[in-house]
Amino acid sequence: MVGNLSLIPYHNNNQWLYLIANVAVHPEYRRQGIAKKLTTSAIKHVRQQGVAAVWLQVRADNDIAIQLYKSLGFIERARRTNWQYENKSKINSSTLPENISIVPRVRSHWFLQKQWLNATYPPEIAWYLSFSQHRLSPSILHKISQTMMGSKIRHWSACLSDQLVGVLTWQPTNYYADNLWLATSEKWQDISIKTLIPQAIKELDFNRPLVINFPAGRAESSFQEAHFTNHNTLIWMRIQF
Repeated sequence: MVGNLSLIPYHNNNQWLYLIANVAVHPEYRRQGIAKKLTTSAIKHVRQQGVAAVWLQVRADNDIAIQLYKSLGFIERARRTNWQYENKSKINSSTLPENISIVPRVRSHWFLQKQWLNATYPPEIAWYLSFSQHRLSPSILHKISQTMMGSKIRHWSACLSDQLVGVLTWQPTNYYADNLWLATSEKWQDISIKTLIPQAIKELDFNRPLVINFPAGRAESSFQEAHFTNHNTLIWMRIQF
């Protein structure tokens, strides 16, 4: 075997789609068009299945692969950065800025939180992020479900005087890291990161990394100040049939 490509099916919004993953070519056989042939075969297979779309992710610094996928008809749809935090000893315990308070999320916060989540984690890509907006809802049914399943989702809200500026959610997983979901606007993203993340880290009892997926190029210095590192930045590309 000199090359490999995986096709992973997903069901989203009542439609099936495929994700191309694990594209790899043996070092001694690269630059011979094998990756292109593998990808072309995958596209052909997806079309034959009558599936609506095929997606892939490619590192933003992999120019050769990006150009290959563009030549095959893939169009860039998003750029996302995975930020990761591992060292709990680096908690920032500085005083909150004037007029900023951190409070538990309440039901009245859900209207804005939902809007911000839709903008930051749009349905077009949420299917891959293990992100489910309804699980973050403050409804009684979801609270009962979380209790029965032993889930420990937690929320923190940042308010500037009486104005909500951001909501942070911690969601444990069965994978190598737990997820953080940040709901805020571009206007308030920096102050939300600088206040909500240190507070969450201070309160959480965890021994695994924390990861947060966020649009690339946004609030990079604020994440770095919160001692998160850029794990990778991926370009999401798609062919729609």
